Amino acid sequence: MRFLVLLFLPAPITTTAFLRSSHSVDAAKVNGPLTSNFQDWLKTNGYASDNFARSDLGTQGSYGGKSDDKDKVAYIRNTPVVFIHGNSDSALAAGMYSGWTNSIQYFLDKGYTTAVQNYTKAAKVHIVAHSMGVTLGRKIILGGKIAASDGETQLEPAGNCDIGTPLRFVDVFVGLSGAIYGMCNCAGNIHQPTCNHDDGFWPGDSCGDNKNCGASTMRFPCDRAVYAKFLTDLNQDFTQLAKTVVSAWSKADDVLQYGDNTWGKPTSLIPRSTTQKTYNSYTHMQTKESPESVADQYNWVNRQRGS
Repeated sequence: MRFLVLLFLPAPITTTAFLRSSHSVDAAKVNGPLTSNFQDWLKTNGYASDNFARSDLGTQGSYGGKSDDKDKVAYIRNTPVVFIHGNSDSALAAGMYSGWTNSIQYFLDKGYTTAVQNYTKAAKVHIVAHSMGVTLGRKIILGGKIAASDGETQLEPAGNCDIGTPLRFVDVFVGLSGAIYGMCNCAGNIHQPTCNHDDGFWPGDSCGDNKNCGASTMRFPCDRAVYAKFLTDLNQDFTQLAKTVVSAWSKADDVLQYGDNTWGKPTSLIPRSTTQKTYNSYTHMQTKESPESVADQYNWVNRQRGS
């Protein structure tokens, strides 16, 4: 039995660079959506309005679940893994999007069996996130209030919501190419919503007397830049994200650019990471889908050192 869970997140904001994929991604290798058994469980447990299955995207909008109730949860041998994709991507390979198809196929080939914690009753879960999914995944784990200018509901005015207490059951969190300290392309950019100062990827317009956000070294002392409030709050939250926190990025990232630097440090380095890896030549999407990264993802969640 093989259970993997992958949920599609909408991508309403256009990124600042074309996301290209040069590694082979065969959309026919892995097909969803969530099984009927899992969709029924979601409806029964109050998740119907979240539309996790994304059936509007056919077979590529989500993946995972038991085939029927005869697939006993007790047979699940490994810790469940939840994959979270980033902006301008999909759950599985579809059209110009590469999704997590390569990662899922690799895990399945290794005999990995996964699902969501409440569905499987597993004590722990692993999370593998890419790009904006790293930011969203961290906030999901840390919980607490979210302040934004949109999202008004009958119960909550715009700018106010609380996603609850921190999740204590995440064993391994893998963050691939996340803009932890913002994106230098957003410095001085006040027009792109992605770059706003509140919950965008604004890195700050200066650090001390330094004005070049993407420089690998700072000419002047740079103790701390003032950057987007949402990112600052995440980075200053000392709640344990997971037992093992992995950060990985590429010096050739074509979206984050500048060698992944933001004010002299890697923007993809999650505070208090226990493991980190730098790729030399991968694009933004290749840090998720290259054979080397896919194998690393598997090794990290299985407590093995990546290659």
